[in-house]
Amino acid sequence: MKVLITNECWERILEYATSAYTNYKSEIGGMAIVHRISDDNTFLIEEPSILKQEISGGNTVLDKDALAEYYVKTALKHKDKDSLSFLWWH
Repeated sequence: MKVLITNECWERILEYATSAYTNYKSEIGGMAIVHRISDDNTFLIEEPSILKQEISGGNTVLDKDALAEYYVKTALKHKDKDSLSFLWWH
């Protein structure tokens, strides 16, 4: 299995993390999608995003209502993608 991420998506995650540390001296977490892009088990990470959450120097807790809404909206938006999965990053 191979998992890929575009430079644009990776940079967005780094920007979120840098901003959280610079402004709050804290970690931050978010969600992204992962889906198969080829028959040889190659997957792509896309659309990193931030949800409502509580953050601290060593932990992130995503808001359960924001997470539920994210799952529903994202699943409906990407229902045509092969093997859609959700990725929590922090």
